[in-house]
Amino acid sequence: MKIIEEGKTPQEAIEKAIKKLNVSRDDIKVEILEKGSKGILGFNSKPAKIEATISSDGIEAKARNFLEKLFKLMDFQISMNVKKEKDSIIFEVCGENTGLLIGRKGQTLEALQHLIDRIMNKDDNIRFKVLIDIEGYRKKREEALIKLADRMAEKVKNTGASTATPPMNPKERRVIHMALCEDKDVRTVSMGNGPLKKVVIYPSNKQAPEKSYKWDER
Repeated sequence: MKIIEEGKTPQEAIEKAIKKLNVSRDDIKVEILEKGSKGILGFNSKPAKIEATISSDGIEAKARNFLEKLFKLMDFQISMNVKKEKDSIIFEVCGENTGLLIGRKGQTLEALQHLIDRIMNKDDNIRFKVLIDIEGYRKKREEALIKLADRMAEKVKNTGASTATPPMNPKERRVIHMALCEDKDVRTVSMGNGPLKKVVIYPSNKQAPEKSYKWDER
């Protein structure tokens, strides 16, 4: 993430950026865009301008600080391990009663993820995605969704009729789409309004349905 700040001097602009980003000087890289000038007798002065970019370590520190304060306010005793991937920083959370942080079908976890997204995206251009996982839930959920996709695809092949998943968020729908994208016998399409939509699975030799379907739990 990066911001542009101005000040009477480059140092003043840097200090403003540090305060705004809530990180230490070691957590940012600074590029001086304009050194600024005092002008003559105060006239025609120009401010210094810098661009401050938070490194992955800086993003990690900012996210960790926020999460530690949040979990403390929620009275959860947790530990966090950090795993870094190409464009992601993943906080793996463990502790007691963490099922409450996951919630029914991961709804509380998704709310926490939405909150950290808002905090990390505020007034910034994100270079790294900060993800929260609790007790390996995301991996388990992904595996369960892949099994669901395979089971529903087999049903479509056997019956020749379309079927639909329960309403899902964009991340979960993507898992379903990707799980079946190479299956030549079925196709998938998202249907519905709002962020929660169903994924309709239908035979590849038929046109995409024009209406949504009820979730069949059988």
